Amino acid sequence: LNGVIDQLNIKTQAVLRSWDGAAFYEQATNNPAWAYLDALTGKQVTRPVKDARVDLDAIRELADWCEAQGLAYHWVHDGPETVLERARAILAAGQASFALQDGRYSMVRDDPEAPVLQVITPRNASGFESSRQYRSLPHALRVKYIDPATWTDAERIVYRDGYSEANATIFEDLQLQGVASAEEAYHHGQYHFRQAIL
Repeated sequence: LNGVIDQLNIKTQAVLRSWDGAAFYEQATNNPAWAYLDALTGKQVTRPVKDARVDLDAIRELADWCEAQGLAYHWVHDGPETVLERARAILAAGQASFALQDGRYSMVRDDPEAPVLQVITPRNASGFESSRQYRSLPHALRVKYIDPATWTDAERIVYRDGYSEANATIFEDLQLQGVASAEEAYHHGQYHFRQAIL
């Protein structure tokens, strides 16, 4: 090489601990579930969570689901943040939320086939109030993601049912962290539309 290199791009792959149900093993992976496990128990954490305090079976189920759905996590955490902020960002890429269940670090994911854990009725609640906001939903979402070919910002427009390029007039932006494909952006856009409708 002659001269000074102004910019150097490197494509890397994380090698993370994974759980097969009986033992840990290391693998090259972009799965949000294993990134979440690493965010809690990895060497970079000042006070890592002990494996006994992590719901490994739930994380493995999330890993299998993310694999089946084609969801991945591509992000370099190089700024100041708490472990909780990092965990929440990673789980969002797997369409899950942080949770503590039975004193163990776990997550919650929308799963219509999962068993009902709690039902609120007049028999087990009193003075219960709720409110519902009715808001106008956008016709389409501009879902922002990172294009892995150039590692630059890109967007995918995801239309709500009944709308298309021909009749959509109300758009909203949806910024995603760690998403690096148009297919994943579409998957997340559809997921957020279903959440808003329900």
